[in-house]
Amino acid sequence: MLLSGLIAVYSGTSASQISAQIIDDSSVDAIKTISQIYTSNKSTAHSKLFSQVKQVAQFEEKDFLEDIVWSPNSKYLAISGGRSGSVKVIEIANNINVFERSYQESLRSSNLTWSPDSQNLAINGLVQLLNPREEIDEIDIFDIATGKQINQIQHIGEISKVLWSPDNKHIASTDFGSLHTVGLNSKLRVFETVTGEEVLQVNHNKSLLDAQWSPDGQYIATASRDRKARIIDINSRNVIFELTHAHSVREISWSPDGQYIATSSLLGSKIMNLLSGQLIPFINEQVQEVVWSPDGQYLATSTLPESRDISDINIFEFSTGRKIAYVDHARTRVKSKQWSPSSRYLMTAGYDKTMRVMDIQRGQEILKLTYDYVTQDFAWSPDSRYVVIANGKRARILSIPSGLEVAGIDHDELVTNVLWSPDGRYVASANSSPRPVVKVLQVYN
Repeated sequence: MLLSGLIAVYSGTSASQISAQIIDDSSVDAIKTISQIYTSNKSTAHSKLFSQVKQVAQFEEKDFLEDIVWSPNSKYLAISGGRSGSVKVIEIANNINVFERSYQESLRSSNLTWSPDSQNLAINGLVQLLNPREEIDEIDIFDIATGKQINQIQHIGEISKVLWSPDNKHIASTDFGSLHTVGLNSKLRVFETVTGEEVLQVNHNKSLLDAQWSPDGQYIATASRDRKARIIDINSRNVIFELTHAHSVREISWSPDGQYIATSSLLGSKIMNLLSGQLIPFINEQVQEVVWSPDGQYLATSTLPESRDISDINIFEFSTGRKIAYVDHARTRVKSKQWSPSSRYLMTAGYDKTMRVMDIQRGQEILKLTYDYVTQDFAWSPDSRYVVIANGKRARILSIPSGLEVAGIDHDELVTNVLWSPDGRYVASANSSPRPVVKVLQVYN
């Protein structure tokens, strides 16, 4: 655990390799304390909590791993991959396969999306056709309990996104459009979950880059290369707002309360109050991404201030628009960033092989971890006390804010994916080709 007033910078993965920079004159003995915690884990609360960590499942794919997703209720893990386009669903508690489907190379990919109630699984991928000028992408929806297919949706052109509405009533899909037709004609389509009836279709003149449901499922917003963000009312089936930008709209995100929507564009971001329809002057930098904190009080933006080879993270207090923190990864690009579920921390992984943690309450960086490899992926535990990271050939579980490794699992190849189950009981990790393997740890009993 981090001592009061202590900010530490670590490098290495063992006690002998740990180095810490102490930004506090009164904490001279802190390095010794940190080393003692690391080497005497059996006497710490972390050791007690993770003393029964065990591997409970392992799955192998023949060629490559396409997707891996926990069900919202944490009961199932869905995995897709291999040249056969296989999809399997495992009930983790009993380590049994409850669903399997092979597409016999009929699909070039198979991406997975769970319904919010964990009852249905959507599988989508490009269909292999004899005529290479035709591109048909399909979504197959299955009832996991019965194994029966309950709906199929087809698009002309590659599907870019599949989204269940938070209220489970609708499923939406977007595509990039067909390059072989006159005009790109990229589409948003919305279907009723129960009947499969298509209730909405909105055409866009250029590719759709993003789409997001509002938290209450009443609206869906789209971002497009046509420089517009659109907000559509599902009940009236009308576009109720359009936000025009000077450049392509790359991403769109709702505030957790659904009252505001933020857009990302290379020539500036816009935030709109959905109730009043008024824009809020806020961020004028070249913005790649805007991410709300889970409590809606803060915004983290990825900006491109000088060139596409570097990126900065700025953190704003939403109520005042004041910039309260800044993350700099040694003038390299930031690979990923995530808010902790508690909204207190923002963790970033950079191509400079470091991971950094910002304490939002203190407005400063409290932890820097340096590794021999770029961290490929990371995920917070639901209680915000731990992070699992994919670094090198190991999935590491770190205590936050100390950064100490309290558990982990090794792979034979580079670990590319890590996922904490929504209930916090399990951690899944997966390594890359040529022999993809998925391993599941039970971290809480």
